[in-house]
Amino acid sequence: MRKFFKFLLVKIILIFTGLNILNAQCPAVPSPYTENFSGGALPSCWQQSATSGDGWKFTGTPGYAAANNGRPAGSFAWVDFSGTDAGTVMEVVPVDVSSNTNPQIEFDFFCFNTTQPNPTNILHIEANDGTGWVSVGTIQNNTFNGWAPYTYTLVGFDVNGIVSVRFRAESGGATNDFYNDILVDNLAIREAPTCPSPLLSSFGVANLTANSADLQWLAGGNETLWGLEWGPTGFSLGNGSYDTTQIFFGYPISGLSPITSYDFYVQAICGAGDTSYWSGPFTFTTPCAALVPSQLEDFSNGFPPNACWDQAGDGDPGTGPTGIGTSSWTQDGFGNVGTTGAVKVNLYT
Repeated sequence: MRKFFKFLLVKIILIFTGLNILNAQCPAVPSPYTENFSGGALPSCWQQSATSGDGWKFTGTPGYAAANNGRPAGSFAWVDFSGTDAGTVMEVVPVDVSSNTNPQIEFDFFCFNTTQPNPTNILHIEANDGTGWVSVGTIQNNTFNGWAPYTYTLVGFDVNGIVSVRFRAESGGATNDFYNDILVDNLAIREAPTCPSPLLSSFGVANLTANSADLQWLAGGNETLWGLEWGPTGFSLGNGSYDTTQIFFGYPISGLSPITSYDFYVQAICGAGDTSYWSGPFTFTTPCAALVPSQLEDFSNGFPPNACWDQAGDGDPGTGPTGIGTSSWTQDGFGNVGTTGAVKVNLYT
């Protein structure tokens, strides 16, 4: 019995030792540190918790205007507000900023809908000073329809050169807070640049056609030269089309494909060896190209054949169709023979 007890005690000690090893905090990562949330899950060595609600999400589609934020699902972090969310925390892996003179945190933020709850939902950016979490900054804004970059200094928020940062999302308290999901993307903790990046919120596209576009942005500082890179959505920097230019409000690009999504990034060049971090991506989609006769559509690929077709299910002869998007047209066989190769509509009233 005594031998068995010793054996059991040793096994228990080993088990608890193993648990402590598994739950040990990850070591600090060096600055510069970046995270673009492209993994579709909580990043490695990050932590999350929630007092109530379902916490931060890394897959799926947000609601209302946030569903059309311009970035694909699984490429950002977000909170699905529903009136019960509180203390929704996402903690970044500790970052060693001891080599930085002026460390800062940067990230993209999205929170918008035409129906704007009042009070607005809140995002707190906090750092641990060794005794508890203190505020670095607070965002309570749902009036900008797009991704907006935010930057906060981390000077004085480190503990022996290590900075621990977290995002805490809270409902503003409105009964319709579900209209304003909060999204975060493209986080960076690094030395503040001496050459500021152009603001992503100033990016845009003009004169968009199926094959060309004029790219637009505003200066981040007093620079008069920019680096520009563009390519199909999701391309990695260094693998796109690149140019330097003094044109910042209408840089023309061509050779694009119809109904295709593209990204572009911009970098300020303030002088020799003094450039900003890349700002972006800004995503846009080219429209359909006009068809040149002769053309044949045999509906062999279903209905609608592609994104250049529209359908509607209501309206009248005086006003024309409304409610574009769905209708009673469906795939079938021509003359009711088979089930493919044609489309039909049943006019029964």
